[in-house]
Amino acid sequence: MSFYNNFKNHFATYYPGILVAILIAISAEFLSNNYDVPAMLMALLLGMVFYFLGEEGKCVKGLTFSSQSILRLGIILLGTRISADLVLSLDYCYYMRSTANYFIRNYDFESFWF
Repeated sequence: MSFYNNFKNHFATYYPGILVAILIAISAEFLSNNYDVPAMLMALLLGMVFYFLGEEGKCVKGLTFSSQSILRLGIILLGTRISADLVLSLDYCYYMRSTANYFIRNYDFESFWF
């Protein structure tokens, strides 16, 4: 199986759950801005509402990936008080190297790509 086909299969497997996680985050931020409540509270409430998506179906693998890898990266950035604006203001090459370094050290590529 070629790299492209393997990547395409994994993308098709993970994207529904990652898309749901992104939509919940955007919705929480929107509700936070319009109703003057903390975004984390809105994200927790929306996560409780959409909990059933993580039980079975197409979204399970993507939500698992989001709750493990993406959430860990967000918690690390939040813990070090690094905002998205600060990360995006860095040199592009440095940003790509540090992101690649994180995933190379913390992800099992053997099971993902092969």
